[in-house]
Amino acid sequence: MATSGRLITGYVPKAGLTYTGLVCFGLLALVFWFRKKWMLCLCIGMSCMAAGFAARIPMTNNPGSLGIYIAQTMFILLSPCAFLAQNYIILPRLATWLDSEDCLFLPSRIIVRLFVWSDVITFWLQGGGGGLTAAQNSTMANIGYYVSLAGLIAQFASYATFTALLITFALRVRSRYPSKWSGNASTDYYGAPLRRRMFEDWRTLFFAILWTCVGIFVRSIYRIIEYAQGYNGTLRTTEVYFYVLDSLPLFLAMAVWTVIWPPSFISGPAMTTERPSSQTVHLTQRQVEAGDIAMTQTNSKGWP
Repeated sequence: MATSGRLITGYVPKAGLTYTGLVCFGLLALVFWFRKKWMLCLCIGMSCMAAGFAARIPMTNNPGSLGIYIAQTMFILLSPCAFLAQNYIILPRLATWLDSEDCLFLPSRIIVRLFVWSDVITFWLQGGGGGLTAAQNSTMANIGYYVSLAGLIAQFASYATFTALLITFALRVRSRYPSKWSGNASTDYYGAPLRRRMFEDWRTLFFAILWTCVGIFVRSIYRIIEYAQGYNGTLRTTEVYFYVLDSLPLFLAMAVWTVIWPPSFISGPAMTTERPSSQTVHLTQRQVEAGDIAMTQTNSKGWP
């Protein structure tokens, strides 16, 4: 119990919702670990999220337990840091695969380092603040909320910058390399464009990343408002908000990776803008026509 007389959790977690969260995030974690390939951050983050719901189960019968509260808070509050880090890794790889690194307003070689370090700093701010919120002294608990709030705001600003980088990248690819944006960068023997299917088109991956950004932003705004309201705020003391504005947006955002798996999009041959010149195509067509004439002449001489 806190000194104010309120439960340290703000409410007694409902067992049914807790088990549902564990099953949903646990299944996603299993799917991701099965596929894994350079998506380790996603696998770890989803596993930690599931662990947070597992730690939440004892709280349905013992909501006043300080140790359990700290464990579930750390897992659930900090797990999304890994989801952000995974997106930081995907974008530079996509730009390199497209041979369009010039469309990034930051060099691809520093994107991962810059944003992951930002993620680490905000991780420790949130973790340190989250630990203080468990203090029995209400003053220390409030300090913990402000520290966590600073970490959440910094994380939001960092991810907003990354999202701007992502959108700017796509817009620049569209304007500078229309063939890459349209998916017609590959050509057949005659130089005619070959369209990529949906699950081969890099734009599908781009829009999937944008989809995850929506879920992450909803969750981030919820957390910022929750911590801004303080220890006895409405969002913190009402369980339904946690599921509707935190767990559900994150689940829907990350579930997209069960269908759209980034390595399957950008592990093949790189997309280039090179196309046969008009002279090459013309020569190729003349060669084909010459071959047809030669075949006709050969057949007229009685060859099979």
